[in-house]
Amino acid sequence: MRSIYTSFFRAGASDRLLLIVIVCTLLLLALALFLAIYTIRLRLANMRKAQRWERLEKRWEPVIEKVLAGERSPLAPWKRVKPRDRIYFVDFLLRYADGLPGEEQRLLVKTAGGFLTAVGRNIKKADPERYASSIHTLGLLGLDTFSGEIIAAMDDPSPLVNMVAARALLRNGRIDYVEAVLQRVNRFKDWSSGFLAAMLASAGPEASPLLREIFSDVARPVRLRAAVADALLELKDAAAEDTAVRVLQTETDRDLVAATLRLMKQIGRPKDVTIVRALCDSPDFVIRAHAVSALASLGTARDLQQLRRFFDDPSSWVAIHAAWALKGAGDAVLRDLVATQHPRAKLALQVLSEQPV
Repeated sequence: MRSIYTSFFRAGASDRLLLIVIVCTLLLLALALFLAIYTIRLRLANMRKAQRWERLEKRWEPVIEKVLAGERSPLAPWKRVKPRDRIYFVDFLLRYADGLPGEEQRLLVKTAGGFLTAVGRNIKKADPERYASSIHTLGLLGLDTFSGEIIAAMDDPSPLVNMVAARALLRNGRIDYVEAVLQRVNRFKDWSSGFLAAMLASAGPEASPLLREIFSDVARPVRLRAAVADALLELKDAAAEDTAVRVLQTETDRDLVAATLRLMKQIGRPKDVTIVRALCDSPDFVIRAHAVSALASLGTARDLQQLRRFFDDPSSWVAIHAAWALKGAGDAVLRDLVATQHPRAKLALQVLSEQPV
């Protein structure tokens, strides 16, 4: 070793540089060879794992199908699952359960049974994606047993975990779970109003009375009340009409009034048209636009001329809503506008040529 050092320092500068290049090249080749071998071994391990999982699925699938057909007990697959395969078996059940109707899903919940304890024990809170996946599984296959863990997940710092936990609780239509989600609504301040509304609506018609109560509660954040109005719209909750009228009479927040007008367009009755007509003259163009749409749904024949007036509104957004309202009342007015030199004749033609969204 000493002679190597001595030779190195006695060599000329060019020879030393060449030697350094050779050594570095050999090290890089050794590293590349190591990485290649490691990659091959990892690929082979993954292939073996995939093959093993495929064999397990082929073994489990016929039994699960018989359980769903009522030919076997929901507990029948238990003896086919080894302890080390429990978590993967739950994942396998989850793929079945996600798209099944209620009765068949309940059978798989019974099949999952004690295996879910393994999922609960393996929750990795430091890994948001894995944590969220575990919460989704527990929510679908073991909500009643693990509701405490799922509710606690809504307080996790990860927005992904919050969202998955909230959806797991709401998809079942249980009022107690809906309230648990709404108590933490401030954690969802970064969610879009549309997503929050869709999530609340996923609780189903059973949640409508609670949603109506929140919609009418002036102590609640207006953003939440607006999302609730859109959720009631998705649920087609006709019982929300009286509350919607009160909101239109007393509230001024743009998002809340606009959401309420969207709701009124669907569930309102002709007797409510007076408040809608008044809002058509709001100084806020967003409120005017939604009021015009609601007027088209609730108004009478004498409101047709009003709708034509709003086609000339300074706001193009209001004009678009008026154009669709006029089309809903018949094509005649819009066709007359197309034939003129009206500044918005092209808009009238475009609306005539499109289908409602």
